[in-house]
This record gives sequence, C-alpha cells and structure tokens, in this order.
Amino acid sequence: MDITLMIEKINLGLKPCAIKHLKIEATENKNKTVSINITYFNRLYIDEPVTAMLTRYNEKDNTLYFKSIFERLLKEYKISYEKKEDNQCYVVASYFLNEFDFSNIDRFINSLFQFDPIGCCGKYNECSDAGICLHEDLIYSSCCMYRKNLESGKIFYGKNRNI
Repeated sequence: MDITLMIEKINLGLKPCAIKHLKIEATENKNKTVSINITYFNRLYIDEPVTAMLTRYNEKDNTLYFKSIFERLLKEYKISYEKKEDNQCYVVASYFLNEFDFSNIDRFINSLFQFDPIGCCGKYNECSDAGICLHEDLIYSSCCMYRKNLESGKIFYGKNRNI
C-alpha cells in the first residue's frame, strides 16, 4: 500500500474548509510501522495544536491498526476487521484503501478529538435555513449540540423551523 496515496485520499475526502485546520502526515516508527497522524491547529478554539494517530500501517503484513474507538465506525461502514488481544482493530490495508468511501473520513477524524460540547455558534440561523451545520471547522462543529438536532431533523430557528 502506498501511504502517500492514503494521505491523498484522506485529504480529498475532507471538506475543503476542514483542510485548513488539519495537517495529515506520516511518520515512521522505530518498529518499522508508519503512523498516519492528524494535527488539529485552529488557534481560535485551542491554545496548542493537538496531534492524534488515525492509524498505523505495517507493510510487512499489509495491515492497518485502528484503535478500538473506531470499531463502531468500521462496523457501520462494513469494513472487515479482526480484533486482537491488544484491543486494536486490524484491517487489510489494500481493502481499506480501495473499498472505503473517503468522503466519510471526517467521522473517523472527529472521533480522535473530543472537546467540551457547545450549544451552538453564531451561525444558527444560517444553519437552520440550510438544514445542516455550516461551521467551517470540522472538529469544532462536531461539539455543537444544535448540529446533532439538525442531523436528526429538528430545526429550531429560521425559515425551516419545525419545532
């Protein structure tokens, strides 16, 4: 598997507005695996950049290792995996690269970063009219409680109000 291609697919799968707050890079580890790390660096909401590992790739056995926090998403997207005694989910790398719809990668990235919830931001009227969250920061908007209402069809404000 080509790590560069995987990073390219991750970047293409992200909404353009999310890319400006995220840095995706590969780092080689001492044990000859390669980690794909995501750094969130929107200084408006956090003081220091935060980095988390999305996955680790082992070229020797063509495997991606995902932390157990991703197990629900792997099941939801019907990605075959094997869970081992180390509590990680092992995925055949070439299968993931070729079969996963990378337009859903934001859900994996959101799982990496957990921030305190907010009620809503100043765009609540615009979001209500659009019926979706319009906040340009993918990670920060995942903390929005109003976004969760919009996703379940509950609109409290604007021309589409239904509650």
